[in-house]
Amino acid sequence: MARTRRRLNPERLENRQLLASVLLGPVATSPTLDTVAAVYAEEAPNLRAAEIRFQYDPEVLQIQTQDIHAGDIWNDKASVLANVDESAGIVTAFVFSVEPINNSQGDLININLHSAQTNACLFAPTIDLQEVRLNEGEITLNNPPVVGPDATDGFAARSSSETSPRRRRFDESFIGPIHPEHVDSIMHDLRPTVSHRHPF
Repeated sequence: MARTRRRLNPERLENRQLLASVLLGPVATSPTLDTVAAVYAEEAPNLRAAEIRFQYDPEVLQIQTQDIHAGDIWNDKASVLANVDESAGIVTAFVFSVEPINNSQGDLININLHSAQTNACLFAPTIDLQEVRLNEGEITLNNPPVVGPDATDGFAARSSSETSPRRRRFDESFIGPIHPEHVDSIMHDLRPTVSHRHPF
């Protein structure tokens, strides 16, 4: 008599989102004031986990493990594990929640930034957002970050009258939704504020 076997494969009861967006917001540095950067996401429903990697210039900025915090998208219901390579300037952060979060947009992580030198106001360092995975890759990004310069990276502008600079959201004219033809104009707009660039 023939015998049959059935294999049961578990499946998550959540919708797959194909158009989520992420961005590392603009950062302002000051020799006397610490500042905060954030990785922002939108259109990311049922979020329960995020893996984020970015790189910074350790000669200009200082970041430690305790400087990485869960953002407001998690409603204070997430835990953070962060690994900071201070010599290489590479940060990998894991944020996770036991239950999916109702919010679909907000800050994934907040990053406390500290100036590594007294003349930090003379520099405009770029923070290179290199990888973001949401729900172990189940939420697909419409413009995933890559290693090296791209439109998701955060740049730093010199502080003037704004001691707490406001992050630009996706619905503002400066950036997003990202289109390839807009990247050149964005970089052109940034050049007047950049007095020194650090390649990664």
